Amino acid sequence: MKPTSEIEIDLEGRLAKLGWGERARAVAIDPELEIWLWSDSPHVDSVLGWDASRPDLRKWMVDQGLLTAGAVKPAHPKEAMDAVLRATRGKASASIFAEAARKVGLDRCQDRSFLRFRQILRDWFPAGQ
Repeated sequence: MKPTSEIEIDLEGRLAKLGWGERARAVAIDPELEIWLWSDSPHVDSVLGWDASRPDLRKWMVDQGLLTAGAVKPAHPKEAMDAVLRATRGKASASIFAEAARKVGLDRCQDRSFLRFRQILRDWFPAGQ
C-alpha cells in the first residue's frame, strides 16, 4: 500500500487536472479520523462515559486487546471507541465529538494526517473572517 502522503499527492494532482488547481486538497487519514480523540487528556474517559467507578480505561483496553501496553493510541481507534461505548452503553454521536473537541481539544493530536487536515481547514477558514 502507498504511504498516505503519496496518496494525497496523487489525488491532488488528479483534481488539479480536472480544473480544481490549487484549490484541491486531499487528506488520507491513517488509520481513521477517530485517532484525534485518543490523546493523553484526562477528559477522554469522561467524554466516552467511562466513570471513576470502573477500572482504569487504558488498562481495560489493554486487557481487551484494544491497546498495546504503554501506547497512548490504539491501532484501531474507531474499533476501540466503539468497544468503550458498548461497555458504557453509550452511542457514537456528534455530541460526543463536540464534547471531545471542547474538553480534549484538537491541539493534543500529533498524528500527521490529522495535523494536515486541521491545517487545511485553517487555511480555508481563517479565524476572524
